[in-house]
Amino acid sequence: MSNTSDPRGNGPSHDDGSGPADYGRGRYPEPTPPRAGTRTALVDATPDEAFWDYEDYDERDWVRIPRPSGVGRRIAAAGLLLALLIVGIVGYAGFWVYRQVNPAGDPGPEIEIAVPAGATTAEIAVILDENAVVSNGRIFQEYVRIRDAGPFQAGDYTFAENSPMGDALEVLAAGPAEPEFFQVTIPEGLTVEQIAAQLAEQVPDFELADVQAAMTSGQVQTPFLPEGQTSLEGLLFPDTYQFEEGATPLDVLNRMSQEMVSVATELGLEEAAATYGYTPYELLIMASMLEREVRLPEEHGMVARVLYNRIGAQMTLGIDATVRYAVDKPNEPLTVEDLDVDSPYNTRKYQGLPPTPIAVPSRSAIAAVISPTEGPWLFYVLADEEGHHFFTDSYDEFLRQRDISREAGLL
Repeated sequence: MSNTSDPRGNGPSHDDGSGPADYGRGRYPEPTPPRAGTRTALVDATPDEAFWDYEDYDERDWVRIPRPSGVGRRIAAAGLLLALLIVGIVGYAGFWVYRQVNPAGDPGPEIEIAVPAGATTAEIAVILDENAVVSNGRIFQEYVRIRDAGPFQAGDYTFAENSPMGDALEVLAAGPAEPEFFQVTIPEGLTVEQIAAQLAEQVPDFELADVQAAMTSGQVQTPFLPEGQTSLEGLLFPDTYQFEEGATPLDVLNRMSQEMVSVATELGLEEAAATYGYTPYELLIMASMLEREVRLPEEHGMVARVLYNRIGAQMTLGIDATVRYAVDKPNEPLTVEDLDVDSPYNTRKYQGLPPTPIAVPSRSAIAAVISPTEGPWLFYVLADEEGHHFFTDSYDEFLRQRDISREAGLL
């Protein structure tokens, strides 16, 4: 019996067959030790076999598993960090956009905003951003595009500040609020001072001083006002008008002036003026005299004929209404002193037309001076309480009827 060394370092081994590791007799092949710097593993082994208990072992039964290098570990760590960073950025960006669309906090106070005609979605977004309705105009523009909304109508809208973009879009999609109106009625026969008082009385937002300033500002446009004349007397058409809330005194006066131009053009005022040898302004002066002198519209044409006939005969017109304008007595009885007042509006004393209209004429009065009734009359006098007049071309007949009317208490 000889002693051999156990190749596994377990001390001496006896080769008499009695030891468990008797290599000498060929029972177990001596394993090849692993190469330095590698890890080894046994393949094709059953779980019950001892690690070294192989018959017919050779090197083909070993597999080398490379150990990861330090560079690889660093690349993997960097990739994971980058992925986490991207996820964080995307998450933050998504939350930021969400907060732009749905801002924190409750909506603020309501605000009125006018969307101008022809405004694009981008322009509306800027308006809402500047007025703090939405938090980001650019995001709102994209939000509208994604929702496939628009275009939107011009008009007045009511938004809440700090609104979710969905709420702002709903307001736009619903369309503008119906505008509120105020109405004014200006009767025929009023002077510009009376018109100013009516506007200040009928429109709560108007101050009398503001209306008067607008009348004398020179900003009310009319083609009938002659050069050097500034008064709008007789150039504002009497009617009932509707205006949107927010209209100014200047807006109202310009509308009334434009209506006068429209009615006069429709009736043919300029053509008639050229035919008779007058200016349109002079015909409006005559129309205003009819308006204040005659109570019944059906007599406008006859009194207009009297005016033309008296002018043609180089007579004074003798219209009491112009004297009333001169002495500022619209309805009070005239005295002897009033009838003798030294004024260019005293048509009892001075021939021709007064320098300006004395009131706003009606359509009927304008039509009468354009197409006066045919007749020879030179005089007229009130004949009954209803307002009818007696017309004649005889001065004596006029005097007789005047006395009758006085006895009846009409004069």
